[in-house]
Parts: sequence; structure tokens; C-alpha cells
Amino acid sequence: MQRRTLQWVAGSAAAVVLLGGAAFGIAQNWGVSTDPGAAEPTPTATRSAAADESSSDEADPSADPSVDPAQVPTTGPVEGTDPAESTVVHVEDFAEAPPVALDQPADPGDKAVVSLTGITRIDGVGRAIGERSGPALAIAITVRNDSGAPLDLNFVVVNVYSQSGVPSVELASDPHVKGYSGVLAPGESADATYVFRAPTEGGPVKVTVSHDAAVPAAAFQGEVTP
Repeated sequence: MQRRTLQWVAGSAAAVVLLGGAAFGIAQNWGVSTDPGAAEPTPTATRSAAADESSSDEADPSADPSVDPAQVPTTGPVEGTDPAESTVVHVEDFAEAPPVALDQPADPGDKAVVSLTGITRIDGVGRAIGERSGPALAIAITVRNDSGAPLDLNFVVVNVYSQSGVPSVELASDPHVKGYSGVLAPGESADATYVFRAPTEGGPVKVTVSHDAAVPAAAFQGEVTP
């Protein structure tokens, strides 16, 4: 009697083991975790191709059909120019007064009379990022305040353009440079010197001097003597 009971117990234990193994196999086949302490699967964020395309369109203003491509600023090399002048940012043109000769004074309309007192060819020195030493133009400028109010010179901007309109690179770190700053009293004059890489193409150059965004820039145009 005792022997038959032991056999039944052993048989029952074997059946339990077989049933447990079968249940484990089924759980593995159905992807159910057998770890009682395992947490539910954490959902992962997915990004659809449509969402990526939408984000790309938002980042690129040229993808918007309502935006005129000509009004989108672009940066790129200009073929046939010196490498130091090859990166040009195309922006909307600013207002300029009609150009005068290089040796003539210009009044853009607010009685701030601008004159180019000299343009000298020098070996420019470029020390800052983006600058490169080489043939350059040192442009001496005089501003006379004929208005009855103080004239702010802290925002004076000078540019030089080649005959085809390519802007020259300014060498702001050249030792000849003495830029404008401060406020000019009525009836007073102030001098400054700016240095730009000389245009690689021949022909006349254009120099613009702006002291106020609300006033057209004084413009000068002509041949630079050797």
C-alpha cells in the first residue's frame, strides 16, 4: 500500500512538471513574460515619414509655395571671384542716394555730408576669422555734421563693390583701420579709415557709406588710380 502511494505521488509530480513546461512553452510562443516582476511593455515614440517631411518643410522656407525664392537669403560661392570674396550673402538691396564721383562730397538728404578724402592701394593685413591678407584699398572718409542736431556715428556701415556688384571683404583687423564711433556735434567733422580687399576685376568701384538705416546711403563711384 505504501509503495503504490509513493508511485502515485511520483506520477503526480511528473505530471505537474510536464504541465508547467507546456505552459512555459505556450507563454514563450505568445510573447507573454514569465517573470512575475516584469513591467508592462513601455510604449516607444515613433516618427512617421510624413512628420519628418512636414518638419523639413517648416525648416526650409523655400519649400513654402507662398514664399518668393528670390526673397530667401542664400549663401554660396560666386564663380570667377577671389576665394576671399567667394562667400556672398544675397539680401534685399538697401536704399542708396545717386552716386557721385569719388572726389565729390555726398549729402544723402539729412545734412550729414560724406566725403572720400583718399583711396590708397595697400597690402592689407587680415588677422580675424574670414579675413585674408592681400591687395587692398584703404578708404579715408570724412563726415561733416551740417544738421542742427547731434549725429550718431556708432552705426556707420561702409561697403565696397566691384564693377559687377560683387562686395569686397572688409579687413577690420588691418592696422590702418580707424572706424567711426560716438556722437558728432553739429558743425563738427570726424575722420575714419576702412580697409577692404581690392576687387580682382578691373573697372570702376562703388563705395557706399551709411550712418542711419532710415536715410539712403551716400554712394561714390569711379576708377581707383594705381
